[in-house]
Amino acid sequence: NSQFLTLGGGDFQAFAGGIDDCIMDHLFHEIFVPGGNGLWADSGFLVAPIHLPAGAQVLSITAHVYDTEPNLNYIVNLFRKLNTRGYVNEASFTVNAGVVGNYSQTFTGGPLINGTNSYFLTMRDDASGGSENFAVQNVVIEWRMP
Repeated sequence: NSQFLTLGGGDFQAFAGGIDDCIMDHLFHEIFVPGGNGLWADSGFLVAPIHLPAGAQVLSITAHVYDTEPNLNYIVNLFRKLNTRGYVNEASFTVNAGVVGNYSQTFTGGPLINGTNSYFLTMRDDASGGSENFAVQNVVIEWRMP
């Protein structure tokens, strides 16, 4: 029996890279990153915590975004925070956008959630600079207890 955890726009926060002026669109309940805000590789990203029970198996992650910059793709990562200062990238996939519009991309397979670490999801674009204009509508994580 699969279950679903949905992260809405309000679950994401901007982290580093000068993207502190993201806009929470309350009408559409999505977080919007205006152009030129630094959401590019190794500079800044959006982050949301993942809260699943210990022993849960992640089956898939689907990101739903609205993109207004056809030249950029968006990278989604699922990280496991270690009990030290480090973290491990458990899953990564790219939302391939080619034209302006709504996009969805699904990653299948994923980690088994342990009870001793925390988990978080990040999103950023794959360019080193650029004028991204995009909105995270939601991210859906399908999971089950094995």
